[in-house]
Amino acid sequence: MLSRNLKRFKLVTFDCTNTLLYFKIPVHQQYLKVAVESGHKREDFDETKIYPSFKKHFKESKVKFPNFGRQSIGFESWWSTLVQNVLSDAHREKRKPEEFNKVADTLIKLYETKKCWNKYDGCDETIKSLKHHGKLVGIISNFDPRLHHLLRDMNLHNNFDFIITSYEANIEKPDRKIFELALEKSLAQKWDMIYPSESLHIGNEISTDYEGAMNAGWSSVLIGNDDQGNKNCFKSLRDFYDAINSKEIEL
Repeated sequence: MLSRNLKRFKLVTFDCTNTLLYFKIPVHQQYLKVAVESGHKREDFDETKIYPSFKKHFKESKVKFPNFGRQSIGFESWWSTLVQNVLSDAHREKRKPEEFNKVADTLIKLYETKKCWNKYDGCDETIKSLKHHGKLVGIISNFDPRLHHLLRDMNLHNNFDFIITSYEANIEKPDRKIFELALEKSLAQKWDMIYPSESLHIGNEISTDYEGAMNAGWSSVLIGNDDQGNKNCFKSLRDFYDAINSKEIEL
């Protein structure tokens, strides 16, 4: 169990998607919206097929071209191929995927802006509180390089001491090496070494965030989990911040 006294932690890192940020509208709605804005007819798509197709192609692409195509096709081709296949699947007349190339290009650019994302309630306050108490604060995210542009557009980039994307690191969570890289980044920020036992990772996924951090010797907090019997779990980022603000968690 994670102690409610977090004073021993010198480094705190966050996952990004569904931890700090979330989509303003669901993926299937965003894809259809941009397709229509790009000249396609709404009635030509079966909207109910978009999200199932997205999940299918996302899973297949992760296996075929790991880490957003980092060592193969590159992240732009990775996402472009996925978008084109998803919209082709959902089109009632099964148009060729390449007919949706323009839509894919637009979506790739759009998702690196605040037009597609919101901050979770408590995001700014949590980061500010951790920094106020002298913690190094970073991001470890399975994401491509667009994350930097996104965080700047969300006015978050300068709040972090470092930002690690799996794509740029060429390592994905839950690989312990990405957590070790975070410790190396921390060493560049301070004169003294920060050890795994002094490090805390906050994320929303059990396998990549919680277990990945724990297996690297870190502690971890799960966000978006309602297991009230586990002191490592909080329903929301706001709940985590409220625990800090109320002194239930000591920094």
